[in-house]
Amino acid sequence: MGSTEIRSAIPLGAGRPDRSTSSGSRTGRVLAGLAPLALVLASCGSGGSSVSSTVAPTGRGAGPIHATTHHTGADVVNIAIADDPSGLDPQAFEDGNALAIYDNISEPLLSRTAADNKVGPLLALSWNQTNPSTWEFKLRSGVTFSDGVPFNADAVVASIKRITNPKFATEQSDWVGDINGASKVDDLTVDITTSAPDPTVPKRMSLIMMVPPSALTNPDFPNHPIGTGPYTLVSSQKGGKTILQANPTYWGGKPAIAEAIFQPVSEPTVRLAGIKTGELNLVTGLLPEQLSQVPVAVHAAGLEFPTVILDTRGGPFADKNLRLAANYAIDNVAILNKLYSGFGHLANCQLMGPAAFGYNPTLQNYPYDPAKAKQLVKDAHAPTLNVLFAGDASNRWLKDVELEQAITGYLTAVGFTVKTSFTDFATYLGVIFPPKNNATIARPDMIFVSHDNVFGDADVTASTYFETTGGGASTSNTALDTQIDAARHELDVSKRQQMYQDINKSVCDDADFIFMSNLDNTWGMTSDLNWTPRYDAEILVNTMSWG
Repeated sequence: MGSTEIRSAIPLGAGRPDRSTSSGSRTGRVLAGLAPLALVLASCGSGGSSVSSTVAPTGRGAGPIHATTHHTGADVVNIAIADDPSGLDPQAFEDGNALAIYDNISEPLLSRTAADNKVGPLLALSWNQTNPSTWEFKLRSGVTFSDGVPFNADAVVASIKRITNPKFATEQSDWVGDINGASKVDDLTVDITTSAPDPTVPKRMSLIMMVPPSALTNPDFPNHPIGTGPYTLVSSQKGGKTILQANPTYWGGKPAIAEAIFQPVSEPTVRLAGIKTGELNLVTGLLPEQLSQVPVAVHAAGLEFPTVILDTRGGPFADKNLRLAANYAIDNVAILNKLYSGFGHLANCQLMGPAAFGYNPTLQNYPYDPAKAKQLVKDAHAPTLNVLFAGDASNRWLKDVELEQAITGYLTAVGFTVKTSFTDFATYLGVIFPPKNNATIARPDMIFVSHDNVFGDADVTASTYFETTGGGASTSNTALDTQIDAARHELDVSKRQQMYQDINKSVCDDADFIFMSNLDNTWGMTSDLNWTPRYDAEILVNTMSWG
């Protein structure tokens, strides 16, 4: 079908579970017992590029468009997401497939820039901190919800009341943080309060969606959400299509695309076929080896950090030397080049990229040193080093099963005996985020996760995975808890930045995780669709047009 244009959308350098929409099973699964490098090669298939494992990979260039495709209707865009959305309530879910839909229906008070995730005005035009626990927001006038109800301070108060209600089941508690209420000053002014000083409130308000006051009492709202956004919900069928249409009263003007159809397509080969025939106009989670087969391939620096949480509370990884051995055992450059065709960067021994507040630019990944790893394992003087490795078996994230198998192979090669427990996603979620207090229950020795910090602040990562009480944590360092709590409430920006850089260094030095890579986002598009991907991977249909 001619050559492919490969666009590097956002050249940021090295860089919700998380909001990834990548999914789908792959053919030719590899066996975990293979030698590590051979395993990675087998995982990659024939489409990966060959790059030396002694240097970190770089981005890709661009080529001309020669292919021509079509779309199914003059004003209709067809978008493939990886799976059914968990739900449509914009305040309840942090699932990437749900966000892809409700991000077009609902809006937060503040926006985030496409290239670097910086906060800017949206439903609120200005904001300032009036005292350590209060932030004042001035609202945009003339905005209505799609049902005609005015958006004003009453709606903001209702939105905060709903999402902070302890009885409201939400996956977005890490976005809410210390926010505990809101009060109306006048129709276009609202105060948002926190239980303790919180300098990240503006970032939080770029994620928390605004809902009409009726959402507090309407039991059908989760199925038929109403927002201020550029699109409204027409219909949604489980396992089928979700159809959105342009909001005729949208305050931001008429979108160029009149209708958007989202459909779950979990199998990568089916997504590829759909984009090649033009039945689909945009596919998420394009496999790197498929890039050359679509009319337009787009990649951008992303937020995904695949990693392995090591249990420091007990078992083999309570021994720091064995945590170091696990890091030295993994050839991250080979995995990035062979499994992901070089589309990404090394994680630099932390779970966030340079755009995140608190990123430490002085850190580097542990080098691949299998001899050192074997010696550390030998020095442990354990008859056997049995470790339980929990992970996802549903390919929720890009090539996560292959990556889990590669990790297993590398660890086996240096002397660990790895027992795997890769399960369906619902079971896996119960393991990584148990319903009871995580700090009081036994954890698997290793848990795979792909972490993305759309919040753009180290506090979300720290509160989820570093603090001993974090929902996904397997840590035991209570002294670090004290540091994190102090950093969370520090209002001096430079001091706070240094505090989180020190926290990242401590976690790196202690090797509490297997640090690997920061993956690019990849998409396939028809050549007549104009769209620039975002750093946070949001799919905002009102930023699309036909070329």
